[in-house]
Amino acid sequence: MALFPCPPSLLDVIRTSLTKSLDRLTFHSDRLRVDQCTPQVEDIHQARVATRRLRSDLKTFQSVLDPTWLRGMRGELQWLGGVIGRVRDADVLALRLLAGRSTFHDHIEEYQQLLSAVDTQRQTAARDLFFVLTADNRYLNLVPQLQVASETPPLWAHRRSNRDSTHDGTNTSSKKPAERMLPKLVGEQWRVLEAQAIKAGKHPNDRQLHQIRIKAKQLRYASELATPIIGKDARRTAVAAEGLQTVLGEHHDAVAAEEWLRSEAANLTTQPVSLAVLLADAEHGHQRELRHLWRSSWDKLNRKKVLHWLR
Repeated sequence: MALFPCPPSLLDVIRTSLTKSLDRLTFHSDRLRVDQCTPQVEDIHQARVATRRLRSDLKTFQSVLDPTWLRGMRGELQWLGGVIGRVRDADVLALRLLAGRSTFHDHIEEYQQLLSAVDTQRQTAARDLFFVLTADNRYLNLVPQLQVASETPPLWAHRRSNRDSTHDGTNTSSKKPAERMLPKLVGEQWRVLEAQAIKAGKHPNDRQLHQIRIKAKQLRYASELATPIIGKDARRTAVAAEGLQTVLGEHHDAVAAEEWLRSEAANLTTQPVSLAVLLADAEHGHQRELRHLWRSSWDKLNRKKVLHWLR
């Protein structure tokens, strides 16, 4: 609560959330510019989290932000997240390969060849990221735009309801108490997630589970930004949403790893092909286990005790 005036308006929350994520992004991107070849794993992770949280928070606030600006900014953040994500994907894949090495200890040389392939992939992605962060005007223009938005968020001046605007068209929803507005805005994120889960049915495919994961993450981020205002109710929702996101995130990583390994196996003509197939089969088995777990995480989230504060 110390971050906000008392009582905080929705505009105060918007400014604070954008500033916090922008500071996170610039701090880690500055560190990533130091080393072109071997960017630190944690800096890559935190920079991508910052871009994802910015996109998610902007979506949470979409009812009060200028839609044209919002669409463009979220598109730019998606692009930047994709560039960072290619390095992060290689890091996650390398960690998964290393975690399974003890199980297949008789294939150390084959392991090294697969890890070398991942490292080559990472180096290529890291060079692309270094160029973006140091020489690409698209990124260099993005940060100042976010800085301006964090100080003066571009509000949507034209609302359908006169109750949400003044006589000159100025949006007033952003000036309302955050405690009043946040349950509605976070509730909208919950309804999007709920609709996605219902649409997926009892036996969702990999793509549908991935979409549920994305929506769970958005609900988590929205609940986390509401926690300083709402308190333990919002925190409870954030924790439950994170639990669902974690299970489905592990499932998504297993799917991505299996796809990469089978692709490698198809392209290899030397000894690592057998190990790649074994590892791919192991990832497929892990996916089956996670499919049995995700519903229990969903049930922990989809409870009145967890969601009662939402509107």
